[in-house]
Amino acid sequence: MLMFSLQRIFGRADRFFELLEASSDEARRAAQAVRELIEAPESGHTLDRFIEFRKEDKRIREEISRMVCNTFITPF
Repeated sequence: MLMFSLQRIFGRADRFFELLEASSDEARRAAQAVRELIEAPESGHTLDRFIEFRKEDKRIREEISRMVCNTFITPF
């Protein structure tokens, strides 16, 4: 029942959930990049991968915010 309600609210629920999943994937990749850097600092890993993952996550979160604003603010 909850899923049905969310689908009605967001209209394009599939896209919304894809974005949530993509955001969590980018956050996980960023955490892995930091862990690799900490565990093996001599390996040559830099924070560049972490920064790339966080930038992509930010882009995804901005798209989620736009969808939420369009869904809830536009009708008002």
